[in-house]
Amino acid sequence: MKKIFVVSSVVILLGALVAAGYWYLQSDKITDGESLQTVTLDNPTIVSFDDVCTKEDNGQLNCTGNIAEFGCTSYGDIADSTIGLRPAYSVISCLKENHSSSTGGVYQLRGTAYVDPRDVDYVIIKDGVFQLIQSVEELRHIYQPIKSIDEAKAYFSVLGKGVLVFDQDMLSRITSPQVFHSFLTNAKFDVPIDSIGLSQVTEAADGYILTPYSAIPGFCIDEVYWYTFLLQRDGQLIEQNKKLIWTTEGKSNCYE
Repeated sequence: MKKIFVVSSVVILLGALVAAGYWYLQSDKITDGESLQTVTLDNPTIVSFDDVCTKEDNGQLNCTGNIAEFGCTSYGDIADSTIGLRPAYSVISCLKENHSSSTGGVYQLRGTAYVDPRDVDYVIIKDGVFQLIQSVEELRHIYQPIKSIDEAKAYFSVLGKGVLVFDQDMLSRITSPQVFHSFLTNAKFDVPIDSIGLSQVTEAADGYILTPYSAIPGFCIDEVYWYTFLLQRDGQLIEQNKKLIWTTEGKSNCYE
């Protein structure tokens, strides 16, 4: 009887170890201070990027001091896009040339006939340091769980996987695509124009359903898709549907 009890205990223990190992392999392995690159603040009174950055005429930020150690080629003010993110850290974008990033960034800006693709990272001020976010997994580590629709909107915006369209003026740029204020005469719609609507963000049992567009028509945008995504509360983004709205026929508007 004792032997049976010992064997059963060993089996149960092994099962628990296997389950624990599986959980570890599936879990987010990034822990505080382990993988996230940090740089010391120039002085302890810094609480936002307004203290180290100034906005230039072209809209980009000129940031000086220790933040330069991250090797960003330029910085962007994205405060409007982060309204709703929790925790509400001060955050800016950090752009790098495509070949200079070993991680690929959180996302990649689309290239054009004149501009090479560029990786986009983020820098936040957290726990008395500048902290660099270089991947989607690191972004998830910082901002999960996502607890509200406002958080879902902001989190999706900084993922760079599409554009949420909430006003009619922006929607009109999709239904009447233009480049340099001239209509794209070679734009071919794949859906009825009156079926194209504003983006929606709704809460579901397993997260949030979002309906963004792939891009807003403009220079070097030759096609636009309408997506349906599930954004889980842990920050995982799952594409559920992808519908082509329009594409250009013949000569690209990049004039390549």
